Amino acid sequence: MSDLLPVAPSQGGAEFVSPIALGESSSSTSGSSTGGSSTGGSSTGGSTQSVQSILNILATLGVTASPNTAGGVSVDATNQSTGLNFSQESPNGLSLTDTTDVLNLGSGPDFVQSQGGDDQIKTGDGNDRAEANQGDDQVDLGAGDDTGSGGKGNDQVDGGEGNDVLFGNLGSDVVKAGIRSDNANGNQDSDTVDGDAGNDVVHGGRGNDSVLGGDGDDTVFGDAGDDTLTGGSGKDIFRFEYFASQGPLRTAEEVGANPLGVDTITDFNPAEDKIQLDKRIFASLGDTVQPGDVEVVTNFDPATQGTQTAKIIYDPTSGLVYYNPTAEQGDEMKLVQLEPNLNITIDDFEVF
Repeated sequence: MSDLLPVAPSQGGAEFVSPIALGESSSSTSGSSTGGSSTGGSSTGGSTQSVQSILNILATLGVTASPNTAGGVSVDATNQSTGLNFSQESPNGLSLTDTTDVLNLGSGPDFVQSQGGDDQIKTGDGNDRAEANQGDDQVDLGAGDDTGSGGKGNDQVDGGEGNDVLFGNLGSDVVKAGIRSDNANGNQDSDTVDGDAGNDVVHGGRGNDSVLGGDGDDTVFGDAGDDTLTGGSGKDIFRFEYFASQGPLRTAEEVGANPLGVDTITDFNPAEDKIQLDKRIFASLGDTVQPGDVEVVTNFDPATQGTQTAKIIYDPTSGLVYYNPTAEQGDEMKLVQLEPNLNITIDDFEVF
C-alpha cells in the first residue's frame, strides 16, 4: 500500500510509517487510525522486498494481506474495528471491501474504489479519482482536479476545489462541483446537481432532477425527465440535447411530445441567458432560428390559437414556451416553463 501503513497498535489508535511508493525508500511520518470500520486496499508496483516489509507490518495488527499479481499488496482488514487515515499518496489504488468503510486520504494523487457498504471517502489534496460503487456513499474529493463517481445507491459526491468531473450514476444522488470550472453529472434517477462557483457544465441525466449552475457562466442540461433548472448568476446556457443514454433518437414530431420532458427554468434572464435546442430533436427549426419562428401570444391555447408559421410560442401569462414541429394549428407541445412576463425574443433561442 503506498499510503501510511500501521506499524503497531498504540493507545487510541496506530502509529504509521509510510513508504513514498512501493519499491522506494520510506520516509518517516505519522498518522492515526480513527473510528469507523477498517477497510481493505490494494497498491501496485514496487519491489518484492518492499512488499514483504509491508506484509510484515500488517501482520503485527492481525490484518490479512498477501502479494497480488500486479506486484503490490492486497489487504482485507474487514475485521478491524477502526477506520483508516492515510497521508502521502496512493496513485496505484486502494480497493475497499464489501463493508461500511471510512477512509481519509491525505495529499497526493489518490485512486480509491469501494465495493458494497455505505462508505465515506475523503481524498484531500491532489488530483484524485474515487469510485464508490454500491451502497449509499459519501465522496469528498477536496482540492485538486478530481474525478468522482457515486455508483449505485443514493450518494453524495463533492468535488471541492479544483476542476472536477463528477458522476452520481445510479440512485438519487447529490452532486456538488465546487468553486472552479467543473463537469457535474447526476446520470440516472432523481438527482440534485450543483455546479457552485465557476464556469460549469451541469447535467441532470435521467429522472426529475434539480440542476443548479451556481455562480459563473454555466451550461445546464436537464436531459430526460421533468427537471428544475437554475442557472444562477452569470451568462448561462440551458441546453436541450439528445444523448444516446435516452434510447433511440426520436424527434418531437414523431412522438407528438417533447422527448426530453418539460423542464422548469427558475431564473431565465433574457438579457444574458440562452436556450439551445438540438436540431436532431427539434428538426423543424433547421440549422438556425429564423425571423417569424418565435411569437409571443398572451393566454395561448393550442386548441384554438394555433399558428401557421411560428415554431416557438411564449405565453407571458403562464410563462410556458411551446414548440410546434409542423407549424399546423393544434400541434404545439410544451417545451419549457419560464417565469411569466419576460421579454422573450428570437435572440433567446439558438439551434445546434
